Amino acid sequence: MTAYLTTRAGFIITAKDVSALAKFYVEGFDFELTTMFEDPPYAILVKEGMRLSLTEDGTRGDDIPEFTFSLDTNRDARSTCMVLEVDSCDAARAELESRGVTMRSETFRPPWGGARFFCEDPEHNLIEIEELA
Repeated sequence: MTAYLTTRAGFIITAKDVSALAKFYVEGFDFELTTMFEDPPYAILVKEGMRLSLTEDGTRGDDIPEFTFSLDTNRDARSTCMVLEVDSCDAARAELESRGVTMRSETFRPPWGGARFFCEDPEHNLIEIEELA
């Protein structure tokens, strides 16, 4: 047991266009945009207790200047993948396809039940859409 309480988990992803990527997550996945900074561009979005932060490619933090947020240009080798649980994988896929979202896989239905597929956001970040069994 820790001596502190973790109140929310989340992560930061890098974008060429923070505003456009924020719009993608708000319109496509019903995230709520709670904060938008202009210089440097940085957005905070929330959904179901999760925090998603977006920062501009090349950003360095004042508190960690040796680290630079940068876009990963290899679409087939990623170090992160966002997982979004949905109540209907088929409905999610149909809606996302109608919005022009790039699909990275067919819908997979494992023998134990449920379903999942992979798509990507406009910055080519991988997203797993999963309906639990």
